[in-house]
Amino acid sequence: MARKKHPVVLRFEGMFPADIAGYEVHRKREGGDLGHIHFKSIELPDPIIGPKDWADKIRDEINEMKMTTFAAELEYHERRKDREAVRRRMAEGPKDPWRKTRHGPMREVILTANRDWFAETEYSNIEFDDKRQRQFEAHAKEWLLKTFGNDLVHARSDSDEDAFHIHAVIVPRVTVKKYGVECPALQPSKYAFIKDYEKAQDDVGEWFSQIGLVRGARDAAARRQARENGEEVPEKRRHVRTRQWRLDQEKKIEQRKAELDEREAVAAAKDAELTARSQAVEAGERALEARGLSLAEQTAATEAKGKAVNARSAELDDRAAQLTEQAKDVSAREEAVAIREVEVNAIVAVADAVAEGAIDLDAPMEDMLRPTDLPDAKETVVRVKVAAAKAPERVMGFLVRLRAGWKRMRGDARETAEVEIRETFQDAQLSLAEAAKLLQKTGAALPVAERPAFKERQSRFRELADRIARRVSVGFVRLDQGRRVGQKGQADQRA
Repeated sequence: MARKKHPVVLRFEGMFPADIAGYEVHRKREGGDLGHIHFKSIELPDPIIGPKDWADKIRDEINEMKMTTFAAELEYHERRKDREAVRRRMAEGPKDPWRKTRHGPMREVILTANRDWFAETEYSNIEFDDKRQRQFEAHAKEWLLKTFGNDLVHARSDSDEDAFHIHAVIVPRVTVKKYGVECPALQPSKYAFIKDYEKAQDDVGEWFSQIGLVRGARDAAARRQARENGEEVPEKRRHVRTRQWRLDQEKKIEQRKAELDEREAVAAAKDAELTARSQAVEAGERALEARGLSLAEQTAATEAKGKAVNARSAELDDRAAQLTEQAKDVSAREEAVAIREVEVNAIVAVADAVAEGAIDLDAPMEDMLRPTDLPDAKETVVRVKVAAAKAPERVMGFLVRLRAGWKRMRGDARETAEVEIRETFQDAQLSLAEAAKLLQKTGAALPVAERPAFKERQSRFRELADRIARRVSVGFVRLDQGRRVGQKGQADQRA
């Protein structure tokens, strides 16, 4: 089976001269992120390109560039006799010999491949050898030198990490015309491969194909093609530094561990709950066994309770039906009492008006409710009319009978009229008595909590009965007086 084709990996990282110190600390394994380092030996290998003290030499060289350019600038202002510019620049000091950039004027180059490629051996009985590491290092060194020449100031190989790789530092030196002279400077764009990353990938892919590696995926070309076709553009892959990748992985591991701990806690809680429930069931079974109850006995007891509950429910339903009928009867009785009360109030109002002389029984029927000339006659007649509006038939019947009796009493049939008047007043008393009995029966059928209100109504009816009785007595006394006066007048006429 054909072996998998692995891509060669090329990456450029921006670099400032101030970053050289950190680079060297990590190269010497004296600091930085060392968590992924597999320490094998106390001694570090020598650089594959450049001297051991390359860092000091490059820092000195860049400082010399700054001072050379600074001296040329001061001489330029002196030639122009611009003393103010000389004083200002002397106060400011030398400037960096490169244009401002967020990536820095230098470049760090990283060359590597997948660790599985380095682990492959020519013969199956050999577990591992460094042949591919030596091949990769030789090709990397040649490609770096042919590409960057003398600007390649340092290169090293690292074999104490997961995958073998090469680090290199590029110092892109140029000269620019400034202040009338040629001045040294740093300009990374002098290299086409730094300006055009895809060209660099093409070139390095072709170069390393000699040892079986291929060019990396053409992500930039795929994004351009997607934009041209109006398709969704794939997300640009961004390199994550080893330290940041390890921190992200550690964070994911910690998060996963926390999730597992939480799931274990939930499982433990459920297990404890199941254990408690099991113990409760066992305790219940033991209790049932101790009481000597079998399942059949429990079922029979439950059925008996159910029958008792059903019987009690039926009894309560019957009682509810009875209470409903009683409530209807009470409502009917209350309605009858209310009607009787209205009629009695109306009769009492008429009786009061007759006793007080507020209405004239001798007047025509249509003028019967017209007030007399007495002082309070109008108010009394108004009360009679209000009462008559609530029980018109009862009031008019009472007035007709009372008026007829009154006329007969004043005529030849006075005795008969007295009887009718007495019957009329007695009829009013009977109405009161019937209403009182109805109230008494209604009150007896009501719940105890509602009886005080009915007692109050019974008291009002007794008061009305007393008022009727008093009015009847007054009426009879006046009738007796009128009869005696009439008898005396007839005797005087005969004498």
